[in-house]
Amino acid sequence: MNLLMKALFVLVTGIICYTIIVEVQIEKELNKNINADKHPILLFDGVCNLCSGVVDFMLEYDVDEKFKFAALQSDIAHNILDQHGLDNDLSTVVLIDRGRAFTRSTAALRIAKHLPFPINLVYYTAIFVPLPVRDFGYNMVATSRYIVFGKHDECLIPSPELQARFLDSIYDNDEDCENKKNNYI
Repeated sequence: MNLLMKALFVLVTGIICYTIIVEVQIEKELNKNINADKHPILLFDGVCNLCSGVVDFMLEYDVDEKFKFAALQSDIAHNILDQHGLDNDLSTVVLIDRGRAFTRSTAALRIAKHLPFPINLVYYTAIFVPLPVRDFGYNMVATSRYIVFGKHDECLIPSPELQARFLDSIYDNDEDCENKKNNYI
């Protein structure tokens, strides 16, 4: 039993050290890109209730207004995804931070990292979970999100106070959305 505990300790320590090294390298790379947009950009599924709830949460707790937003269905999101060589996959949130794209669980954790304490603790605790395990959990939620949380039946249009935080409205040319109420708080 003692040998098993030592082996487990060595494994966990190795995972933590590896994660720290990778995260430090990513941060160094991100900090080199001084020409990148100063605002992280969150690309999200614009019809998903869970995704819209996350955006509402972020709008409330992102007091420094760091984040900009765009629905994955928008033209600007398509352009951003093309610039980063990514497919338009509605099953993942995409975070563009200092010129680099992050998807799935890594994007979710990096979003938490930018938010104030205690929310940012999610990043500092969960980043040590191996990526395949994190992404497995993320994919489980992503595949069932419409069933559990539902989809919007109507357009979500940012209120006039929040429109500057959104890069593009997917409904700019949609006549059906002209008279819809503002659904973001």
